[in-house]
Amino acid sequence: MKTTLLILCAFFSSSIVYSQSKKEKEALKMTISKLVDGVDKQDGEMILSAFHKTSGLFAFTPDGSDMLSVSAEQFAGMHASGKFGGRERKMEIKALNINDEGLIASAVVHAFDDQVFYDYRLTLFKIDGKWGIVAFGQRSRKNE
Repeated sequence: MKTTLLILCAFFSSSIVYSQSKKEKEALKMTISKLVDGVDKQDGEMILSAFHKTSGLFAFTPDGSDMLSVSAEQFAGMHASGKFGGRERKMEIKALNINDEGLIASAVVHAFDDQVFYDYRLTLFKIDGKWGIVAFGQRSRKNE
């Protein structure tokens, strides 16, 4: 009887953890989608909604020989101005991991079309119940 009770408790506990983890991953996917959709639609507000206020982004130069750094606000402004983005890309989340406490996550995201392939490496924090990007690394190249 005790064994059955312990098995049932373990089953229900793991079901609750799985459900919470699934819910968190869906929330993370929504945040990542805001970033990619915002870039594609050149919507600065949507891009900013994916980031925490003090976030930054690092990107390789097109030839990969150097790196540049901008704030989330600068990044959103560059896309809202129409100078960057404006493509309709497919998005694949290749990896999505959440720490044991459910407060820090990392993601590997590929966004691409026939011409360009983007490799995004994201670090996200959950603050006040909301996931937001705190660090963003990007490498782009011609899609072959």
